[in-house]
Amino acid sequence: MHNKFIYRAVIATAIILFCSCGPMNKDKYLKQFEAFVVETEQNADNYSSKDWEKANDIFEEFTDDWYERFAQKLDNDDKMQVGRYVARYHKVCLTHAIKGFSSAASMLEGYAEEMGENLDPFQQMKQAGISIEEIVEEHDISDLFE
Repeated sequence: MHNKFIYRAVIATAIILFCSCGPMNKDKYLKQFEAFVVETEQNADNYSSKDWEKANDIFEEFTDDWYERFAQKLDNDDKMQVGRYVARYHKVCLTHAIKGFSSAASMLEGYAEEMGENLDPFQQMKQAGISIEEIVEEHDISDLFE
């Protein structure tokens, strides 16, 4: 029983080490890069910030370390394909960012509507009966305006 556990632990460790080293040849590199991009495209809307961090780390592996490992073996068509994968990944990232900005803008518009259309602080001061001169005198900041 104890030996089975050790055997399984050694096998699991070997598999993890083998997989963590990245693709072992050019064809696997291209296939795994494509699979990564497709997976990101399909699931980008569901990614958390941690998922995006992990995806960006993996993308860096594909475009830096693993690319350099196989660059000499890639022909022009392969390099063009890698370029398409890079462009697709950046498109997904940009699309996700734009959706995030759009969502944030919508939230800000909602807050502005809730607070009222008149958000000008000087107009609010005027409605409250406070003049700028009173504030300057009250806080003795007149020397700032000389």
